Amino acid sequence: MRNIIRAVCAIFLRKSFKFLNLQRSLIYNFLVYRLWDFASRNDPEHILDKFKEPYEGNPPSIFLKKQLISQDLANAAIEYHSIMSNISKKEINSIMELGAGYGRTAYVFLKQFPEIKYFIVDIPPALYIAQKYLSNQFRKRKIFKYRNFLDYTEIKKEIEESNIIFLMPNQLELLPSKMVDLFINISSFQEMRFDQIQFYFNCIDRLVKKYLYIKQWKVSKIPYDNIIITESNYPIRDEWKKIFWRDCKVQTKFFEALFQL
Repeated sequence: MRNIIRAVCAIFLRKSFKFLNLQRSLIYNFLVYRLWDFASRNDPEHILDKFKEPYEGNPPSIFLKKQLISQDLANAAIEYHSIMSNISKKEINSIMELGAGYGRTAYVFLKQFPEIKYFIVDIPPALYIAQKYLSNQFRKRKIFKYRNFLDYTEIKKEIEESNIIFLMPNQLELLPSKMVDLFINISSFQEMRFDQIQFYFNCIDRLVKKYLYIKQWKVSKIPYDNIIITESNYPIRDEWKKIFWRDCKVQTKFFEALFQL
């Protein structure tokens, strides 16, 4: 109750946003404060104390004790702990994320694991946005920026020497098998047709050595194709060991699942 009262008091000290009316601004502020409070109280590695929300991209200016906070960083911290509380850090040397948005979850993992190799797979313009954002946040890391190639041997040495790699989906078929330890997809399988989902699960089966984490709507509809996707539609392999499959703690209309491959 004390945290709720604190959040209610805080929102009236914050300005409204140009893109929202006063009522919506107050609601948005309140929800971000509550989310940040939940994430902070469930943050054993103190990610939200150590890492600051970057100003790049002009995020909504919500401050807590002079610290810029955001729903994105809070959600990324929650997702990080959902995964890593069930996995040994020593097991993860490489991660591939499909549909990374501008890179909020990648930002947390790259901060936590300075030596990790992180693959971002997406389509334009999202791939360019993530490439620009993460390249600016990690200027000292070696970046493999997206470019066309016909054979993995053309870029093998560069990939091996790079920390962050940006690829298009069609390039997954050119990569060697079992080259990443953890595959992440947050809220984008739900936007695909069944044949597209099957394609990516085939890629996961071939490319991933150890773990798969997904977070999706429990029920989603693709209006243009008139397709409804539910939890039972994801083509999970029988041989994958389920570590958990559960409702998300905050966004309860989402589920999250972690598998050992």
